[in-house]
Amino acid sequence: MKALYVLTVLTFIAFTLTEPVIKPQCPEDDNPNATLIKDPYHCDSYYVCLEGDPIPMKCPPGLHFNDLLKTCDYPKKAKCKPLPPPSSD
Repeated sequence: MKALYVLTVLTFIAFTLTEPVIKPQCPEDDNPNATLIKDPYHCDSYYVCLEGDPIPMKCPPGLHFNDLLKTCDYPKKAKCKPLPPPSSD
């Protein structure tokens, strides 16, 4: 269990340090269930909203975020089409 936590934290750190800082808009009030928002630039990523702040998350290897079901799913079912990353001009 400790190894899973460490892996999650390391993935989060790697993700936040290597990706452009473009965060989606989260609702100010938390829902009783978590608000999940797709990452428009990466099919295997999504955001969990916590107190109005988007927290980046990754799907397990080989899965994409399914915006309709709000879960990680097989790419064929998720039907994700990522936008090109914005330029850093």
